[in-house]
Amino acid sequence: MTEQPQISNVNDRQILPIKSLMLDAQANLLDADSQRILVSANDWQLNPESVHQILMDNGVSPSQIRQIQAMWVPTELVVLTQVDVPGKRVSDCQKALPFALEASLALPIEDYFIATFAKQKIATFEGQTPAVRFDVALVSHEQMRLWQQALKALGCSKALLLADCFRLQFSGEPQKGVFSQPVELEHDKNITRLFVRATEFSGFACPLDWGASLWQISVSKMLAKHSETGKEPSEIEDTESESLAGSIRFEDMAVVSDSEWLTSDLDSLPAGEKLKLRAVNLLQGVYATHQQSSGVLKVSLISVMLIGFWLILLLVETVQQTQQLNEKTMVYQQKSEELFKQMFPDAKRVVNIKSQTMSRLKSQVKAEQTVSLMKWLSAVEELLAMTPNVQVARVEWNASRNQLMLDLKAANSQQISRLSTIAKQRFAQFPISIVTKSVQPNLVEAQLYVR
Repeated sequence: MTEQPQISNVNDRQILPIKSLMLDAQANLLDADSQRILVSANDWQLNPESVHQILMDNGVSPSQIRQIQAMWVPTELVVLTQVDVPGKRVSDCQKALPFALEASLALPIEDYFIATFAKQKIATFEGQTPAVRFDVALVSHEQMRLWQQALKALGCSKALLLADCFRLQFSGEPQKGVFSQPVELEHDKNITRLFVRATEFSGFACPLDWGASLWQISVSKMLAKHSETGKEPSEIEDTESESLAGSIRFEDMAVVSDSEWLTSDLDSLPAGEKLKLRAVNLLQGVYATHQQSSGVLKVSLISVMLIGFWLILLLVETVQQTQQLNEKTMVYQQKSEELFKQMFPDAKRVVNIKSQTMSRLKSQVKAEQTVSLMKWLSAVEELLAMTPNVQVARVEWNASRNQLMLDLKAANSQQISRLSTIAKQRFAQFPISIVTKSVQPNLVEAQLYVR
């Protein structure tokens, strides 16, 4: 059987499956497991157009790079910590967070970017100040800018940027993973790298022989934080320490095999696990990409739409109320004009009811009677406007008796009763009395007296 010749065209090279990718401190793109450099920082910085060809030469297609969902970075370059900030309001504690972290940092706080993973109000005891507990990650701004530039140049800006200790899934108890670099790539053959996933939002990485010491320091800090809550040492040992009992001894901590580490492809994970990884994404705030910020933008658009919808409803309600008021005003004016024409049938035009009524009454009665009559007329007009179903058949003014009388008609006695009730409740200061004269089917006649 004749041996087939190898194809030399680089575009026909075998495409290898991507298991896990990471960026190191210099932003070289590495295979996270073999530590083989796929694209060096000099290549994507000085010769970005060659990136695709370099990836193809290393058995990685550009389409694979664009589809990756997680890019790992060394946990040693990320400070993962938990801090309690005194205060009642979460927003105020968020502003004070940098000051609470500053004392524990080697460099000025301005040199660090703070990514917030979780925040919660913690239970306090009598006499203690309320506080908010933050789980955060700190990375230097210089390092974050370098990693973000690398993601963009490599064509994987949609990927999450995660500390590689989160390759170990947290199942409720601390776990560790051991990584030994290939001999040909490792200068110091005695150093084996260790990952520890302590909690959902914290962990560390270091040489293997440092692991026990660093874990003991972590446990001591956790116990010290619990002791600050005001509990007795015996209570701490019986409650909080119980959950750590299987992990306080570094030697007894569960070891995660290489096959169980998370890879750059997260499609196989349940939706809940993906959300947990998004919570520990370093690309937040000023470093958030457009795709990662789209969720916030979507929430903002929904808020604007809801506000717009509320304004439209408010406008419709205002228009309806205005229309109702206009209708009531027209009815009031119509009733007033009808009453004026019945009192003064010789009037040819109605221009200003109030002024015309005043001028006509001045020539018929004394000044004090005119004042009383105008008050009565005003009250009667308002009363009749409130009961549009009651009609005025005739109006008579008896100057000698100082009495105003109106003949009323209505379809039923309930309308007359309603008119009487409103007169007693709303116009008690006027001497108004209503007398029913006759009751017939669909016609009730009554007389309204003001004297």
